[in-house]
Amino acid sequence: MIQRQGEWWYQGSSISEGTEDFDLAFWQAQPAEAIFAAAWELVETACVIKGGDPAELRLQRTVGAFGPIPS
Repeated sequence: MIQRQGEWWYQGSSISEGTEDFDLAFWQAQPAEAIFAAAWELVETACVIKGGDPAELRLQRTVGAFGPIPS
């Protein structure tokens, strides 16, 4: 059974039981900002593990021009 007490979530179960229901309930209850922050933290951690510098991470995009969209 998944229970929430304040900001803490917990599930009483044995180690052999899966945690998929708990994980799903937890992440569905989080705001989008928390989900994106957690995802970005994983990206930074992966970068460090691979020997990179997280400060160099950024979205790669090319901008051709700024201006109104032609109609």
